[in-house]
Amino acid sequence: MKTKSLFTCLGVALRAAWVLPALIAVLNLIAAGRVTAQITITVTSTADSGAGTLRAALASAANGDTIDASGVTGAILLTSGELLVTNSVVNQFSKPGISA
Repeated sequence: MKTKSLFTCLGVALRAAWVLPALIAVLNLIAAGRVTAQITITVTSTADSGAGTLRAALASAANGDTIDASGVTGAILLTSGELLVTNSVVNQFSKPGISA
């Protein structure tokens, strides 16, 4: 049985002008650890840490994600240190006096 390389098998598909750039884009997303588009992460808790908190949302956010804290009622008191923002995210607050 004769074996073929991946590029030989995909030779016909790779001739299309759009396939190679699309393949490169997908491989870059996989290398970055994420294959999804930007998402909205909703903050549901005023606690300092744990599921649904602003701290957890910032920790799991990727570049371009939106963090939505507009549904949270009350103050978010930070008791375990400052928040680390390591990616470019969009903060969505709809309460007067709250800003990012």
